[in-house]
Amino acid sequence: MLFSLFVGVLDGFGLTMFLPLLQMVSGDTDNESLGNLQFLVDFLGEVGLPLTLLSILGLMLIFFYGKGLMQYYASIYSVKVREWFVKNLRIQNIKGLNNLKYKYFVMSDVGRIQNTLTGEVDRVAAAYFNYFKTFEAGIFVAVYMGFAFTLDAEFALMVTAGGILTNFLYTKLYKNTKGISRTLTGENNVFQSLIIQNVGNYKYLKATGSLHKYAVKLEESVNRIQDSNKKIGKLDALLNSGREPILISVVVMVIYIQTQLLGSSLGAILISLTQVSHQNNFT
Repeated sequence: MLFSLFVGVLDGFGLTMFLPLLQMVSGDTDNESLGNLQFLVDFLGEVGLPLTLLSILGLMLIFFYGKGLMQYYASIYSVKVREWFVKNLRIQNIKGLNNLKYKYFVMSDVGRIQNTLTGEVDRVAAAYFNYFKTFEAGIFVAVYMGFAFTLDAEFALMVTAGGILTNFLYTKLYKNTKGISRTLTGENNVFQSLIIQNVGNYKYLKATGSLHKYAVKLEESVNRIQDSNKKIGKLDALLNSGREPILISVVVMVIYIQTQLLGSSLGAILISLTQVSHQNNFT
């Protein structure tokens, strides 16, 4: 959480606060157009730092190098936490298996136990990684929203509202993905069970000439797993490919409303758009 907060703040300063400063130094705008960012100019004057292009570029480098350093340590720490989580999960599963009552073990599906101890651990680890990536993105969104609303609250609010509304379009897709994922887990359990039975009863199946028939059942299970993976892949492709066009549509509409109907300046909007686009990419 702290690493994400530091990275978001440093990135926000680098993207938002220095863009209008560069415009001011180049003569494209004046102090008044900086609005709520005027305090940064005042701060630079108080510390005796001349407001020149070289000084601003130097500060930009400091912020972005600081962001890179924070991201490096955050990634290292994330790997350590993730591996600690997976290790403890595997150990808990082993202890849980050894503590099972014999009656429950005999009545349980061996394939489900096998899949839970092997394949599902990796899926849970992937889910953990995505969950905390989402949590991290939530912190970034909060930081970027703060910067965006500081720059142009009206524009940021309109784009944010548009981004929230577009998320409702994905509700059904999210629901379908969850359902197919549950089905996939069950199919993996069945496949593991069939494999264990195939290996354990290989001599009997070979002696009775039933290997071919049993192989057909395995192939059917493989096909069902493949179909579920394809469905999840198609839904994921739709989610990823549709996000940016919808986002651009919202931004274009809001820019038109702001400039043509509300009479806002395009310069302030473009600066605020830098943060808003980051915010919507994370959401």
